[in-house]
Amino acid sequence: MAEAPVQIPDWLEYRSTLAPNEGPSLQGWWICCVCKRENDSTIWGDCCPDCGHIQCDDCTQC
Repeated sequence: MAEAPVQIPDWLEYRSTLAPNEGPSLQGWWICCVCKRENDSTIWGDCCPDCGHIQCDDCTQC
C-alpha cells in the first residue's frame, strides 16, 4: 500500500499563528527588481546571485 504524501505546511498560514516578532526575521532581505529573487543581504550583500543585479531603489525590502 502506498504511503500518503507528506503534507508541507503553508508558510503564510503557519506565520499567521505566530505572535508578532516570532519566527525568522526578514531584516536585511530584499527582492531583486530584475528577477524577483528574495536575497539575504548578510549572505549575498547588495548583488543578486541569480542575475548579478546590484540592489537599487526599485528593489524592495522584504
